[in-house]
Amino acid sequence: MSSQKSYSTIEAKSFIERAGLYIVKDAEDRSNDGKEKESRRDVGKGEQFAQFYNNGYLTKTPEGLEFVYQNTIGDKEIGPIVLSIIKQPRWGYSRYFSTLLSADYAWFFHNHNEKIEHEPIHTLVVQFWLPGSRVVFYEGSQLQFFDAKEDRDNYGVLNTHRSNMYRKGIVWTEKDMPNGGYTIIDSRIGWTYEKGGGFMNIALGEDGEVQNWGNMELPDTQALRAKVAELESRGFSTRFVYINYEKQRKA
Repeated sequence: MSSQKSYSTIEAKSFIERAGLYIVKDAEDRSNDGKEKESRRDVGKGEQFAQFYNNGYLTKTPEGLEFVYQNTIGDKEIGPIVLSIIKQPRWGYSRYFSTLLSADYAWFFHNHNEKIEHEPIHTLVVQFWLPGSRVVFYEGSQLQFFDAKEDRDNYGVLNTHRSNMYRKGIVWTEKDMPNGGYTIIDSRIGWTYEKGGGFMNIALGEDGEVQNWGNMELPDTQALRAKVAELESRGFSTRFVYINYEKQRKA
């Protein structure tokens, strides 16, 4: 087995709704009898992401788009978990981060709306962690409002000083992933990346929520237009705008 024992969709949903996250760590690269893994199905998400990253992290290609689909909505475990919380998710954000994000801060994708007492989850973020990663999640922070500011150098995330995570109702939970792994988080939960080579973030939100975000950009090619249309036909809603970079350079 490539991953530590995962839970049912119902239990995973409960973890996310209660604690703000669900995690599956990759296990050791070899099985107990020392034999090599026999198929790609035996490769954990952390190792799959490491392979994708080492091959150039080519997200703006048909193959890159397929990688995202196969490891989110198209995945037999992740897909049902996401759909149990976000009924009609739309992919609206993708970003890779590393330890360049200062460990002096807690980072968020969204802030809790203090005007809504029982604000429901509107966005989930699927995160793929390279081997050697260590991250601290602040359970309970998704239910509180913070004076978090947008980070000009890192599009799509907010931060507040880590000392603000000592509030009542927040539990610091450290997760070590020596072999990598993945998490599904409520986009409002805070986290600090302490160690590792980096991690990928795929945000899947309710349609009305994603409409408020900026568009993701793709090069304007027939191959990419065809791939996005194919993914949409398979039920994977996206939010792309096509850019003619060659025309922009000449302008």
